[in-house]
Amino acid sequence: EFIAEALKVVSAVDHVHDSMQKYVQGESGQIFLGSLPAIKAFGIVNLLGAFQKQYPHVDLQLQEAECLELYPKLQRGEIDVAFLSAFEKHRADKLSVEGFPVFEDEVVMVVNKSHPFAGRPYISLREIAREKLIAPSKNSGLYQDITDACRAAGFDPRFSYSSQYVDTALGLVAEGLGVTLFSSCT
Repeated sequence: EFIAEALKVVSAVDHVHDSMQKYVQGESGQIFLGSLPAIKAFGIVNLLGAFQKQYPHVDLQLQEAECLELYPKLQRGEIDVAFLSAFEKHRADKLSVEGFPVFEDEVVMVVNKSHPFAGRPYISLREIAREKLIAPSKNSGLYQDITDACRAAGFDPRFSYSSQYVDTALGLVAEGLGVTLFSSCT
């Protein structure tokens, strides 16, 4: 009876070892990903597709949220990896994670075709001090970046509308209801 039980234990250990090897080699497992909502614009969808083709038995679970909503999810262990903007700027000090740049981006202004800024190659940030701004989500890194940049330029931004959806913000701009600032990838 002892030998039979010992053989079961050895078999179970072998099974655990094989399972761990598959996990380590990317042949099985589950990864919980957090990402900004505009992942297609940044090429992250392509990265996920390439990863999934290389590791078809790894289950990827994607959660979209704004940058400032993803940090607590990382801290609580709800997600394993996150694609974030301005990692070093917005990371909570108590969060012990590492960041690796995937790409760099610029912020661009989007205006209505009839707006006085239309067609100009460059606009000083101070020039938008009196403009009605269409804000991204307050939980986005971009919102914080816009606010910080405007204050550094000597003014508080005048947010007249807010939308977490790019299409909505672009529609408001098209109607002449304000200007907005976006990632150049968007």
